[in-house]
Amino acid sequence: MSLSKLPYHNQHALAIEHAKVVEVTGLQYAWEFSDENFTVGEEIQFRVTSKDVTHGFGIYNPDLQLIAQTQAMPEYTNTVAITFDEPGTYKILCLEYCSVGHHVMMKDIIVKPKGGNDNDN
Repeated sequence: MSLSKLPYHNQHALAIEHAKVVEVTGLQYAWEFSDENFTVGEEIQFRVTSKDVTHGFGIYNPDLQLIAQTQAMPEYTNTVAITFDEPGTYKILCLEYCSVGHHVMMKDIIVKPKGGNDNDN
């Protein structure tokens, strides 16, 4: 089996020419995003770092299934690309124990359907 068939092969890929770039910073105990507007079918490139300790950046779909992940590390930026296939509320959870407030380090993001009709969620 080739590793290139796993979903991790483009994690450190160069910027996708037409992708929306979103800067993400983890800090105890929150996530800061440069942009929080997402639409189904839009290619997103999350560039993830940390202000303090190592965090795990996990994206969960509305069914709470992990669909993408990378590490958020101080003085380093990891990149993870994703195209959301369905509208809904996605969760960003920390996957790396980062201290006593680790369990509250979560963020909801809303992915809107194409056309922006919020009632389709």
